[in-house]
Amino acid sequence: MLISFFREPANELRGSLKLVLVNLFILAFLCSGCGEGITRSAPSPSRPGKIPGNFTGCATGAFLGSMESFSSLISSFESGSGKELAVVMWFVSWSESFPGGLCDLVRAEGAVPMITWEPWHATVESIATGEFDSYINDFALAARNWGGRLFLRPMHEMNGNWYPWSGFYSGTGEVVAAWKRIYGIFSGVGATNVTFVWSINHRSVPSPEGWNRIENYYPGDAYVDWIGVDGYNWIGDSGEPTYESFSQLFSSVYATLEALASSKPLMISEFACAEGPDKDAWITNAFNSLKGSSFSKFKAFVWFNIIKERDWRVDSSPAALSAFSSSMLDDYFIESLP
Repeated sequence: MLISFFREPANELRGSLKLVLVNLFILAFLCSGCGEGITRSAPSPSRPGKIPGNFTGCATGAFLGSMESFSSLISSFESGSGKELAVVMWFVSWSESFPGGLCDLVRAEGAVPMITWEPWHATVESIATGEFDSYINDFALAARNWGGRLFLRPMHEMNGNWYPWSGFYSGTGEVVAAWKRIYGIFSGVGATNVTFVWSINHRSVPSPEGWNRIENYYPGDAYVDWIGVDGYNWIGDSGEPTYESFSQLFSSVYATLEALASSKPLMISEFACAEGPDKDAWITNAFNSLKGSSFSKFKAFVWFNIIKERDWRVDSSPAALSAFSSSMLDDYFIESLP
């Protein structure tokens, strides 16, 4: 019946049926993979996912200053502390392209890069309304194509009054909207290798009354991977308490963050103690506290290892370096992220 059907139709119908059969044959030929000279697009390479925070211990990290001699700075810090770095942090200003070369250097040292991304050349409002979408998209694509795991920390310490991207100048709602837009663009290009760190100061300035509460800046669990908090013991700086222990710096904000986002891993994204009386004791107490159950959700720390306003370095004195290196002997402080 099928053969007689194809023999008897009119010329117009016969031509149409032949065209259908030819197209079906070509389609079957292509799908069979037997066509010589035919290329098929390769599947997209798999990319690493977000950095998990469900491990035991606390990863070591540092900000080392100048990027001109990155490798030697890392080696010097590690040899002095007796511990390899799991995280190396530095600052990148908006208008700068993605620093793939520096990320390569950090990765070659066995560490994970953490880029603190500062929008000096933008306003929170302009980010939120899409004025910088093209720049963000280019940065996101470059980060994705670099391919390695990294932390990205945009608009840090937004609950203070010292950065133009803070809620003090723009309002907390605009900060949240800008954050969501940045995170959404990275998600849209498939940059699954980028782990976002929403990072606040340990104390809101002005005081956290009404509008400047930490909770008002949180964009929601869907837009945050890790939570970071910064805090320093200034030892008698004007306007600061004479001395703040690790617990005095972080206990209150830790409780706030646990209540705000209980499912998110925490890190101390910047901390240090100024050179002064009992810095070695402060360091010993800080790392003993980090090991304790009261701060068990802190899964990484970044020591701010430069001279800036104060001498924050771990080797600001032999006693300070000895306290730091002795603390790092503990296996709780790990040299690589899982």
